[in-house]
Formats: sequence, C-alpha cells, structure tokens
Amino acid sequence: DPAALYVLEGGSNDLMYTPELIVPNQLETLFVLQSYGARHIVLVNIPDVGKSPRYVTTPLSGYISAACGLLNEALMAYLPAVTLPGVQITIGDMYGFLDSVAADPEAYGLTNVQQAYLTDGAGQSPTTWLFWDDYHPTTVGHGLFAEDVEGSLLVNYSPGKGRIGQGEINSLHGLVKTH
Repeated sequence: DPAALYVLEGGSNDLMYTPELIVPNQLETLFVLQSYGARHIVLVNIPDVGKSPRYVTTPLSGYISAACGLLNEALMAYLPAVTLPGVQITIGDMYGFLDSVAADPEAYGLTNVQQAYLTDGAGQSPTTWLFWDDYHPTTVGHGLFAEDVEGSLLVNYSPGKGRIGQGEINSLHGLVKTH
C-alpha cells in the first residue's frame, strides 16, 4: 500500500555477532520495501547500546556508543543511494533519543535508565524504568520513543514542506493539521 506508513527497525541485536552486516542488511531491507511499493518509511537508526544496562556501567560503554554512532553515520551516508524517487524517509533517531533520556530521565518521567527492570525492579512499577531487560526498552520506553518519532513525522509531513495531500499517507490521518 503506497499510502501506508512502514517502520524499519533493526540491527542492534546483531551488534555483538555480525556488526559488519547491520548497515547492508538495513539498506537491503529498505530497498526491498520500496521495490514493493512502500513510499512512506520510518527508518530507525541504531540505538546507543552503550547506554543500555548491558554496557552502561562497564568500560565498554564508550566504545559501544562510538561503534553505534559510526554505524549510523554509514547508514546515513548510503541512504541517498538506495532511496527511490518519490519515497519519503523519516529518520527515527533512537540513538539521539536514548542519549537525551540518559542525560535527563526526569524530563521523560523516568527514574531508572541504567538498570533492567526484569532483573532489578522486583516490587516496583516498570512505568518509570527505561529498560525492560539489559538491552530492550520497557513499554513506556517504546511509547516515549514513538512520541519522538511522531514529532519527526509531523515535521516531515508538515504543510510547509508541501507534502500534505489528499490521501498521501493514511497513517497520519488526523495527526497533521493542514491549516
């Protein structure tokens, strides 16, 4: 459906095993989506896994963060080469989002951004924790990121960019104000 919104997210689970395949796999998947008719795509970049409970308190944290940053730079460098004409790609900046939340958790209503709720949150509510396990966000963490991506979509599809038209993208119905 060319009027649907597609979200492509992946790669961080491959970081420790096949990091050399992360960018090529994302770009190939992105190209395949477009070749099947997708015209509106959110491409989520690699999160700053160095901020996850698995690494944040280890000496590897800075190295992992830098590696994720370099992978994102490579992804952005090759993105124009695989973007077909007429396709709108919005970047879901998970890397920047995690960095913002880690720097100021209270601004997001969170109290714990360095531990995993699954192993350290017994008896507490997960609604103020960023991470469910040592690598993946809680439902609240995902929801906060979704709000961040929604903001990016609203900017990309704003009337000022001339992208709002009758039925251009079904998934944004009601989100974007045309006046």
